[in-house]
Amino acid sequence: MIEVIHPGWISTIQDQGRWNTLHLGVPIGGAMDQEAFQLANALLNNSQEDAVIEMSYIGAHLKFHQDTLICITGADMDPKLNGKIIPNNKAIAIKEGDQIKCSHAVNGCRAYLGVYGGIQTEMLLGSKSQAKGITRSSKLAKKNILPIVTSSTKPSRFAHIAFKKQYESFCDIKVYPGPEYDELSPAAIQALTQSSFTISKNNDRMAYCLNEKIVSPASTIWTSPVLPGTVQLTPDGTLLILMRDAQVTGGYPRILQLSDEAMNCLAQKTTSNQIRFILTPVNDVKG
Repeated sequence: MIEVIHPGWISTIQDQGRWNTLHLGVPIGGAMDQEAFQLANALLNNSQEDAVIEMSYIGAHLKFHQDTLICITGADMDPKLNGKIIPNNKAIAIKEGDQIKCSHAVNGCRAYLGVYGGIQTEMLLGSKSQAKGITRSSKLAKKNILPIVTSSTKPSRFAHIAFKKQYESFCDIKVYPGPEYDELSPAAIQALTQSSFTISKNNDRMAYCLNEKIVSPASTIWTSPVLPGTVQLTPDGTLLILMRDAQVTGGYPRILQLSDEAMNCLAQKTTSNQIRFILTPVNDVKG
């Protein structure tokens, strides 16, 4: 078991999300940075579907009540095992009674703590990802107890990554045209593709709002499907980038769609960070 001494700023259980429930109006959810999430599981020889702890901005303080292995990926939260600094991107042996304490995030804003065998919390609608209105709680809290696997056998060898990924505060975001992209004026397209945009203070797992606005005659639409990565244009010109916990329908024009690579990049961005949209033909967008 893992005991949550302190959850940090916002820590949640996340996995790949709920991909078979959109018709029920249930958001996909899942780890914001799927690349870092998958890396944590890969370095532990876990299944790519195993749940991890996603820590945002300020990391958690955890106590382990059994032996296991962990791996931390994503942002650097200066993780310490019993007061001693441990590296990201490497499997670390944990003994019963050990404590992991993380601090403020640098080089990104979200870190992922994977555990050998995955976090064994309740599966709901095909996922263990915490989400408001679906799971009993939407985030971790003090004194939560998280079950993990008990096994006398563990893989004898693990890989590790020697380099640290740099999550710069500025990022080129690869996108492709959305369904209503062609309704934009030439001036709006030029501003959209040749300007830099700043993430506003209004950003969370549901959506990122950008400070700079786009003036365009694009009108509202009938309520239509949206996905994580959809960029919506509101009537006042504000751009909204839908993130992992986004709603499943919307009535604002869908002018762009982020690639998976761009979603992972944006997941490590926060208030005042800048991005630039790189428009890419649909056939050239990968992952």
